[in-house]
Amino acid sequence: MIIEAKSVSKVYLDVHAVVKALEKVSIGVREAEYVAIVGPSGAGKSTLLHILGGLERPTEGKVFFRREDISRMKASSIYRLRNEHLGFVFQFYYLISELNVWENILLPASIKLHYLPQKTRDYAEELAEMLGLKERIHAFPHQLSGGEKQRVALARALINRPQILFCDEPTGNLDAEAAAIIKQVLRDINCKNSTTIVLVTHNLDLAREAERIIYLNNGRIENESSA
Repeated sequence: MIIEAKSVSKVYLDVHAVVKALEKVSIGVREAEYVAIVGPSGAGKSTLLHILGGLERPTEGKVFFRREDISRMKASSIYRLRNEHLGFVFQFYYLISELNVWENILLPASIKLHYLPQKTRDYAEELAEMLGLKERIHAFPHQLSGGEKQRVALARALINRPQILFCDEPTGNLDAEAAAIIKQVLRDINCKNSTTIVLVTHNLDLAREAERIIYLNNGRIENESSA
């Protein structure tokens, strides 16, 4: 397994109650696998994805990336892991408004490297071409459509050639045409680059692109099926 959670629970302490977002969830994802996690709102889907990606720590249980326990890693080590090995795409893009498309795409590589080698710039151009952004590299986020913003976010997530791409509702704010483009790109990345994809979505059409669908409800896995 490239990423694995073992008996993971997550509890949030609210002012009025204790909220159990996940309860004893175990999941393993193979290298180059495409997995979709689906379920109703509040099922714990995003929490599980965030824990697998090292964005949150579990209250109980452990998470392993290539057999290394990342659930108790030092903050500096988990930051480095996310930057060098993991990519993230979210529903709300999170582009830097002061940076243009080109600069947003290169941002994770700029954090990793003080000087960007030509091969990184070449790859950024390749991503821009693949995602239909070549003519928009000098545009700023406020000048982009929702679909264009999401494609920039996807290019940014891929610039460091992550081993796992985590996607949290990547088509949630997009129209059907823009969503279809993202769906195709994710399929190509998985098939051609053998990038492992873990996807959270309400879009069952997008979920069916995955090899395996995991159904989550009330913080627990209810069922799994081959797509």
